[in-house]
Amino acid sequence: MASLQITAFLVAAVFLVLGGLIFNGFIATLIIIEWAKCQRLPSIELLLLSLGMSNIFTTVFLTGYFAIVFSLITVRYLVFQILRSCFIFAASCRYTFTAWLCVFYCVKIVNSTQSLFLWWKLRISRLIPRLIVGSLIFSLSISLIAFYSLQDQTQGTTASSVTNATQEETLTLESLKIIIFATATGCPIVLVLLSSTLVVASLYHHVCQMTGKESCLKNPQTEAHIKAAGTVVSLLLLYVLFYVGNILSLLDTLRESGHIFVSIMMLVYSPAQAAILMFVNPKLKQAASRMLLQTKH
Repeated sequence: MASLQITAFLVAAVFLVLGGLIFNGFIATLIIIEWAKCQRLPSIELLLLSLGMSNIFTTVFLTGYFAIVFSLITVRYLVFQILRSCFIFAASCRYTFTAWLCVFYCVKIVNSTQSLFLWWKLRISRLIPRLIVGSLIFSLSISLIAFYSLQDQTQGTTASSVTNATQEETLTLESLKIIIFATATGCPIVLVLLSSTLVVASLYHHVCQMTGKESCLKNPQTEAHIKAAGTVVSLLLLYVLFYVGNILSLLDTLRESGHIFVSIMMLVYSPAQAAILMFVNPKLKQAASRMLLQTKH
């Protein structure tokens, strides 16, 4: 790899990592301070705190993972497996928390007379803490399965002679890793896609009903629909970007230049998602604005 390419990658990676840590750290710190003052945290802020923390840990583990992949540091294989399993746990938490955030926006914004939808609308705030705990248990299970599955696969390959290691065994290992990630991310991405579709459809239906009335787009309900639609669609695009990057990063046959492109794809997620969350949440937006004004003075 050319030295110029390495330098450009390292500069971009450092910028994205620091951006992700600073933005998500800001979100987490602000909510924790608010929590300490009020002794009670609204469900949406608890979900944002969980998402910010998962972004921080995912960024840290992802940075270590790519440092090993690009041989910037050398560790034992067991340490690498533990790091990869920790990354799977943090990434799975990020997936599920993002899915519940999209579901929360969808349930709060979309108007429907369906009994199941009304049930969710009445109980979504109380269900959020339970959903977060369930997501943590689910993510931990996936990471443990990944660790032991990959460890067993590696031991099976090591037990056979090196000369008997075939391309079929390598493909089996890659397939196993992809299946684990697909299982961990399949359900959340369906929830994000469904929530995005419902919110956009609801916005379209609302705008059609408001056609012919003055200042349609300035209507508070319309503005709420537009903000929610923009949020869930943006999160969906980021989700798909990170999802594709995850799958590609698991391929041992991926070239070094491909790993560079994939790593940038995956590192973009954390600061981009934090920026979206700060933009759509009034408290976070006001706090960020105050901080910017203070730094200017």
